[in-house]
Amino acid sequence: KEMYQNWRSAVKEKDFEKKPKKKVGLIITVVVLVLVALIVAGGFVYLKFFNNKPQKIFEKAISKAFEMTEKTAKNEGKLDIELSASLNSTSQDMMMANTYLQMIKLNLTTEFNMDKKVLNQGISVSAFDEPVISVEGLIQDNNIYFLLNNIYSKYIQVPSEEMEGVEPNEIFNTENIEVSEKLVKELKQILLDEVNSKELTQENVEVDGDKLTKTTVKFTAKEIEQIITKLTVELYKISPVNDVKNIVEGLEQIEIDEEDAENDNYLEISIYTKRLTGKIVKTEIVMINVADDEAIVVTIAEKEDEKVEITFSIATNKAVTMFTLTIKEEGENKGTVTLKANIDEAASSVTITAKYSIDYNAKVEPKNVRNSINANDLTEKDMNEMMTNIENNKFLYSIIQSLSTTRLMEKAEENAKRYEEEQIEREQLQEELLNTELTENI
Repeated sequence: KEMYQNWRSAVKEKDFEKKPKKKVGLIITVVVLVLVALIVAGGFVYLKFFNNKPQKIFEKAISKAFEMTEKTAKNEGKLDIELSASLNSTSQDMMMANTYLQMIKLNLTTEFNMDKKVLNQGISVSAFDEPVISVEGLIQDNNIYFLLNNIYSKYIQVPSEEMEGVEPNEIFNTENIEVSEKLVKELKQILLDEVNSKELTQENVEVDGDKLTKTTVKFTAKEIEQIITKLTVELYKISPVNDVKNIVEGLEQIEIDEEDAENDNYLEISIYTKRLTGKIVKTEIVMINVADDEAIVVTIAEKEDEKVEITFSIATNKAVTMFTLTIKEEGENKGTVTLKANIDEAASSVTITAKYSIDYNAKVEPKNVRNSINANDLTEKDMNEMMTNIENNKFLYSIIQSLSTTRLMEKAEENAKRYEEEQIEREQLQEELLNTELTENI
């Protein structure tokens, strides 16, 4: 019995010791959870304040807009572009035209080496998966050459007298690139300074079910004029090219009507961002013409899958979309650009698609132009060679014949119309003379 009582006392003492420890542990847990909650809440408030601060939003947008221009220019590389087009319409004629249009592809290839001063621009057209014509334009050794693939076997050099005042190697002038880079930096800084000096407005909005923050800045016509003047002054300062300075001096001589500068027209830029992260979802640029009650609206929306959609609209009584440009990147140096333009009120549209790829690892060397011929030295034999090869290209020859026939018919119609108009004028003149004689006789 005594042993049992001793055991009970020991158990009670242990329970007594454990209870305070459990209580302390619970308190510590609660404190930690409160601290975590405070940190999360503080982080939320910080992110919301920092990411959605009006000036910060515009600084981010401006920096993003200039990202491409701030990348280091490459000295060598190759750019390939494949162009295609289609028509969308209920018109039978346009539907027929679309059938043929979809069969045509235009390929552009640009190769450049800034150090060796070589630029080669290739243009090729194919139809029904068959080559139609391929032409290359080459700038090399401060000369311009053309190569008509499968039509003439030699490079044709453009005569120097035809290039009076043109310096082909000017395209490789690094000073021009440096001027462009400086001008872009100045433009970026001018825009940043202007935004920081303005009073911006913010409001919470809902767009397509997304809760966003809309940040807006407004520029009057006078303020836009001042921005252009600042940029013009900077261009004058940094440009080594006399032609640019002459243009700037000419702009300074233009007298701006005070009424135009002080009108009620304005430019409004709105940026839509996610409320928490501050991620830019859409940018809207609205140019308001108060007198004509008209607005030009440019919308830049970031879609999923690295896609950007730019829409250009004109609004009077209702908004009419003129064209939409969609840019979809597939990696850093590859992508697709699509331009869709409305061409009439019946919702007919034309779509132009450009698939591009850039290869900065491509090696570009000078072309072998030793057997080139000056355009002035082309002989009758050379012309016959070209004509024979064109005739052997059935598709190209049929196009040339069609164009020639069409032009002859147009010329004949023009002559017939002019003859008819002259005939009417002669008849009117004879009638006037006859009336004059009758009047004198009376």
